[in-house]
Amino acid sequence: MDIKVVTTISGELVPREECRYIKGDFYKVGNPKIKNSGDCYQINDRYYRESTSYIVFDEYKEEYVINNDTIKEGIIDFSDEESPVLGFFVPHGVYSVDILLLNGTHKTLMHSSLVKDNLNYRYCKSADSFVHITQVTARQINEFPHTSLDDRYSLQYNCDNYIGAASKKFDATDLIIDKSISSFAPSLKDLTFGWEYETTEGKVPARLVDGLGLMPLRDGSIGGLEYASIPLQGEKGMQATKLACKALSSFTRYDDNCSLHLHIGNIPRNKKFLVALLKVLCNIQEEMYSLFPLFKQYNFGVKRKNYTKPLPALRLLSKMDDKIDDLNIDKNFNVLFEFLSMGIPLHHFGSTLEEVTHHPSDPRGTSKWNIRSR
Repeated sequence: MDIKVVTTISGELVPREECRYIKGDFYKVGNPKIKNSGDCYQINDRYYRESTSYIVFDEYKEEYVINNDTIKEGIIDFSDEESPVLGFFVPHGVYSVDILLLNGTHKTLMHSSLVKDNLNYRYCKSADSFVHITQVTARQINEFPHTSLDDRYSLQYNCDNYIGAASKKFDATDLIIDKSISSFAPSLKDLTFGWEYETTEGKVPARLVDGLGLMPLRDGSIGGLEYASIPLQGEKGMQATKLACKALSSFTRYDDNCSLHLHIGNIPRNKKFLVALLKVLCNIQEEMYSLFPLFKQYNFGVKRKNYTKPLPALRLLSKMDDKIDDLNIDKNFNVLFEFLSMGIPLHHFGSTLEEVTHHPSDPRGTSKWNIRSR
């Protein structure tokens, strides 16, 4: 059987069955994942001509996509150190960054690694931008980002009002997972984790804050900002933690007044588990302190408030039974609960842990420094 061949809009002879007839001309159907492989492409069950402005090749995703407001034209490569190659992509908050070119125009760089070996560009932390060496001074290159008092006092102490929006931005961000992360992440199973990073000065760029699930907060015990993470989990959470630590090392500074707090979630929230956890921590806390500077245990006046002092193991365990079972769990749990609540018994809240939604010394979540049992 003869195969019918047609001439496409671009002048190519192509079998008819590989084409689409649109408005009087034949258009070769290309592979959406291969750039310039055709004259039209099927996207979401519809065929679009490349010659129109309805579709573009997303260089980051490496496929043709519907053109919309999120697609930007930026730099996808350099043919040499001075000649940028333009293309379309959705800027990625973590990897894409602003760049100031030789001619004084600003563009978006698809990935910061594109100028890794380009001697004509330097990264300016204060502007969060790569800049051509003719457009910047040495002082500007070395300028450290600063947080103003207005920045500090515009922020809240608590992340409750930020966590929803921050989680949505993080969920919308794709992170490239390192091989080492893939190896270790399964050991966390379904546990969640969150961090509080304290700083004395500096400022993490907004694009990294959004992409890595960070929330800038005000903290009265430090000179800079506190960056709290949203609850993280699995590979993406570990990768975000690694990149957040790298960003904080680059854009902020810290001193002996700063602490790192780790929160662990998805643990059983019942009386048996929490009493067992207390007993384990009382027995291993000396070993845990051996991993950190001595002032974390004894303070020595380094910090105005000592939030890392040891658990009063002898006082707590001496009030508990040697053997704890279903018959005496309530009595023993109340020893732990009254210590943490600073003397308020569980029945003040109700009969179950599900009814405990706040600390009695900080019911609105705005004055955590009043909780001495921290």
